[in-house]
Amino acid sequence: MLNPISTAVLVILWRFFMRSSNKLVMPLLLALSISSTFPANPQMASNGGSYFQGLYAALSSVVASSFKICNAGSWVKNNSIKTACACGALVALVGYQAFTYYRDQQANDYPDQQSDNLLATLLNNPSNCLNHLCDINEQFESACNDKKLMESNYADDQISLTLESLIQSHEKKSPIFLLSESKCLLTRTLNPQYREQFEERVVGQLVAKLESSTDTVQYVGFGSGGMYQDLIILCKALESKPRASLSIHLIDCPKNQSAEYREGMEYIKKMNQVKYIKAENRTRQFTTFLQKAFPHAQITLQLHKNDDAYLDYIKQHNLPYPDVICAADIDSQPGITDYVFLTKTILEKKPDTDNTLLEEKISGQHGNTKANLITISLNKNSRAEKHEFTRLKFTEPFNPHNNNTETIEVFLITEDI
Repeated sequence: MLNPISTAVLVILWRFFMRSSNKLVMPLLLALSISSTFPANPQMASNGGSYFQGLYAALSSVVASSFKICNAGSWVKNNSIKTACACGALVALVGYQAFTYYRDQQANDYPDQQSDNLLATLLNNPSNCLNHLCDINEQFESACNDKKLMESNYADDQISLTLESLIQSHEKKSPIFLLSESKCLLTRTLNPQYREQFEERVVGQLVAKLESSTDTVQYVGFGSGGMYQDLIILCKALESKPRASLSIHLIDCPKNQSAEYREGMEYIKKMNQVKYIKAENRTRQFTTFLQKAFPHAQITLQLHKNDDAYLDYIKQHNLPYPDVICAADIDSQPGITDYVFLTKTILEKKPDTDNTLLEEKISGQHGNTKANLITISLNKNSRAEKHEFTRLKFTEPFNPHNNNTETIEVFLITEDI
């Protein structure tokens, strides 16, 4: 469908040229006008953008009017006011369409060399997409090393400017290249079937909550790291429910506070500054992609350094406990214990919260890699086994003599995959 302004101008031009006796103009204007109703870029059309069409309409009008004006000199002389008005309207229309087309491109175009549709690649082949992101990230890290940012001749502001410039240049290859996934035995590049089954479970839970809830659905990703796993889950859920209202909380992300890189030795300061800038841009890439891929969804994102920080945050802001919490392949026992503690705390407040943990399991004499999907429950049943976890309790400010341990008892439902 044409832009309303383009349609109005085309109607005026039709009436303007219909009075002419030059019959060659009619087929030309008709053909160009009809062709302008077909989108040149299906992706733009599917995103609600008809700027290509509007631009074609404007150009077709210019071609037709120019043909008429250039081949009817005497008519121009006798109708100079009409001609001037028509030309002025056409120039204004072309300028408007060019501006809106450029604005639309800036807002919607994602330059990815490996795919015309990054979202489709994420949904249909996340393993290949991850490999592509890893390749670009390696190029980025190599470029950073070539700049020798850790050397003493680089000031803080120079590091920031250089890094931001490198990030922008590599985003032309993929706008989410800073996102990553843990390089462990359960990574999708080695054993994609485990991640696929984990995602199928969590996405199903999240979509069910989105379908049944009239409020904003609360999602918690624990141990998010490079944020790629959460991006895949959220994209799959939002693809099913593109108008969802979703509050996202990611815990245990490598996000340094801005003041941290001002402390310590010079090299450590620079290293922490680089980490901070990368983390900030990773978060920006994550949110920007989701907002642009799903423009009709209402999405918010909050990052939390640990489970206690998340619980404090929702209490301070009077937020509901999550509808879905998940974690994939937590790589340390303290991390698993923190996840169990958090999930138990949530279930005590909101028993219908869905929770899923993807855990690695080494079996057999050759150490074959397998995986489990674990659900935490507060109630004993035929499928659940009782487990105890020991967790350190820290005090603020830190005092090693005042810190002690607590025992967490839960029931685990374990499914082999």
